[in-house]
Amino acid sequence: MEKYPATDFGSSGPLVHTLESFSGRYENYLFESLNRRPTVLTIWMFNRIINAEQNILIRQNMVDRLQALLTHPFVDKETSDDINRFVEYQRQILHGN
Repeated sequence: MEKYPATDFGSSGPLVHTLESFSGRYENYLFESLNRRPTVLTIWMFNRIINAEQNILIRQNMVDRLQALLTHPFVDKETSDDINRFVEYQRQILHGN
């Protein structure tokens, strides 16, 4: 996904659901991938992790980390747009709006 960020891999649902079946074992790989090159799919997966987090402080830190990816040198416009959309959504949840 990092090597070909603009490639359409088809429906992302099956891939994401397969990875999520390895909960607790794939997240570090995802975070490493985000550090190397955020893509639309990896941002989407990170947002799903944020959605599942119940601890408000951890969730806030994750949203901050997501927003910080906007400054990544390899983030493209589509990924940047998704980051902004997810950050706005998560901030509304955190602040009860």
